[in-house]
Amino acid sequence: MWVGHGQPPAFDGVQLDATGDLYHYLRSYDVQVSANGVNYTSVASGTATGANEVIRFAPQTARYLRVLPLEGNPSTWSIGEINVCAQSAPLPIAVNGPTVTVTGTSPIQLEYLAFSGTVGQVLHLSTLSAPSNVNQLIRIYRPNGELLGEREMSNSYPALNDYSGDWFMDPLPETGTYLIRVEYYDSANTYAFSLTADQGSTATPTPTSTPTHTPTPTASGTETVIYGDALASDWLNWSNSGTFNLANAAPVQTGNASVAVSFTSAWDGSLTFKTFSNPVTNYESLRFWAHGGASGASFTFYAQNSSGTNSPFIDLSAPANVWTEFVITKAQLNNLSNLARLDWSANGSSTSSTFFVDHVRAVMLGGPTVTPTPTSPATSTPTPTPTASGTETMIYGDALASGWLNWSSSGTFNLANTSPVQSGNASVAVSFTGAWDGSLTFKTFSSPVTNYDSLRFWVHGGASGASFTFYAQNSSGTSSPFIDLSAPANVWTEFVITKAQLNTLSDLARLDWSANGSSTSSTFFVDNVRTQ
Repeated sequence: MWVGHGQPPAFDGVQLDATGDLYHYLRSYDVQVSANGVNYTSVASGTATGANEVIRFAPQTARYLRVLPLEGNPSTWSIGEINVCAQSAPLPIAVNGPTVTVTGTSPIQLEYLAFSGTVGQVLHLSTLSAPSNVNQLIRIYRPNGELLGEREMSNSYPALNDYSGDWFMDPLPETGTYLIRVEYYDSANTYAFSLTADQGSTATPTPTSTPTHTPTPTASGTETVIYGDALASDWLNWSNSGTFNLANAAPVQTGNASVAVSFTSAWDGSLTFKTFSNPVTNYESLRFWAHGGASGASFTFYAQNSSGTNSPFIDLSAPANVWTEFVITKAQLNNLSNLARLDWSANGSSTSSTFFVDHVRAVMLGGPTVTPTPTSPATSTPTPTPTASGTETMIYGDALASGWLNWSSSGTFNLANTSPVQSGNASVAVSFTGAWDGSLTFKTFSSPVTNYDSLRFWVHGGASGASFTFYAQNSSGTSSPFIDLSAPANVWTEFVITKAQLNTLSDLARLDWSANGSSTSSTFFVDNVRTQ
């Protein structure tokens, strides 16, 4: 199907109207343009959402246009009308600017509205009026034509799924002309919604004092700073649903500024740093400091790579009135290939009380990592007695320390396995019964560890890699948060879990590596379990 114009017009969209035949419409398409009718260039391809489809693309000036069907179409399809159209002038949406109200009416409402957006702006769409029990389907497209997000909005169903009168989007990823597609079905009534944009609940001013940390994410020795007095170059503040001040003057852990965070409430709020162009690719751990404010703070941390793959979710707590460093190893992040998004989200224990984050950085390969140099079995045999060696208290090293018991259940556990070992002469071979079934457990009634900053252990994933959930318990029976971990196959990986990640347990009387939903019966290995 092609259209030929007498003179080359300027256009940036085509409408495929098959509303006379609501089933036999073109399901997938490729839109192409040509100056001579011979050599065509594709400008848009995708999947139609209905019988009346408007396709937007970068502005074109061409005499010929054709639409080709792709795979997945019905054996017969039809088009009642094909309309070539030019985009209207963008709506002026400014940061913290006035509300723009959009209205319209028709029997079948399908309308495209353009607006000029700036990278980092947070869009807020709010339903002002809509016919009773009729939902607006709103889609927003990036300047390159990709779908940025969609949502059904209504003033009638505020509590059902994503039916809501308000939509706070993630910050815009780029500067350019965005497109809003509005669709709803009604006989005569008018819809209306407001559109505003801002920089989040609290705009981030530029620090007036000279920062200690450069905001450029270049390696300083062995670190890549992501936040130090300011976000690194090419990193964006994507925080939402709360108040976030990235130039907070006090308290600070180092330098001249920290991030002050106030979630809206439990499960509602997220401090988010995001980059599209500069992910951290070479790292062994992610480190940051958190100050719990006057009341202490609880939150869930996760990371995401540039492909959109998430790490496990890690529940953390920061004690009140003190700075605590959190060290999250690459293995705890499921060995993400890079770091492109960092997220501190409200969980069920979060409140609106303000806490603080500072000195967020990735420690790179070859730097001051937590990996000790393995020694040969002939020169190093860890003592099984839980006395401090320098700054360490050994819990398992070739054998369980005195006073510690093997409380493991539902699986096979060999505490004298000879190969592989990380150091010394033996390791623990672990084979769970299956998913959710099995636990390697070390327990003491007489010798809990009371003086520690972190718990450290090594895991070898065996032939297939291993997934498990770790938690600790003190002598009063209080448990730490549950931390999902994964160990790569055929290599030893050290896990470092700070006291803060263990909810600052007063002592360590039980350590538990339990099967979770991703666990299998394949054997993996644990060694060199100690506190520092």
